[in-house]
Amino acid sequence: MAKQSSDTGSPTPYWLDDPPDKVYLTDNDPDVVAVTLTAWEFAQLINNRDYTSLDSSVEYHLYTAGYRQELVRKKDPKRTAKYFKSNKIKSSCPDSTLVSLRFSNKLSEAEITYAVKIVVTAATDKYFKSMNNKLEGKQLAKNVPYEQLYMLHLVKEAGMWKIDYFEADSIITVL
Repeated sequence: MAKQSSDTGSPTPYWLDDPPDKVYLTDNDPDVVAVTLTAWEFAQLINNRDYTSLDSSVEYHLYTAGYRQELVRKKDPKRTAKYFKSNKIKSSCPDSTLVSLRFSNKLSEAEITYAVKIVVTAATDKYFKSMNNKLEGKQLAKNVPYEQLYMLHLVKEAGMWKIDYFEADSIITVL
């Protein structure tokens, strides 16, 4: 995941929330490293998918127990599999760029926002038509990258950073 460096003396995009003065963390802070690695792994797992060999819950080890249970209860793995298979989607995630990373004062919660680059290498015409109905300007097509903002809320569970909530922005930008 690309990120800004604190070597330049400018503030990093990661900070503690709510102190009187904003406290910025460094690139090599263990919590910054752990959260950004979790976010990168998550983006890779949910976007490097092939409908012919899909494991629709491959990322579930990154979730808190409660979030995992909620997704299973809502039949998320089955819905994801059905969506990828019916649209014959094959996709990859070549990169992502950190936008911001905010921690609670006690470093027990974090919220990360990052722009994820995704390339759909195969899908049905119906899928592309559906996606393009929501777009103005440049249209999505096979092998054309697009970017989407992801927001993850993470908590420390048994000393590990786990995703407790995930939201993808409904707006995509075709690159």
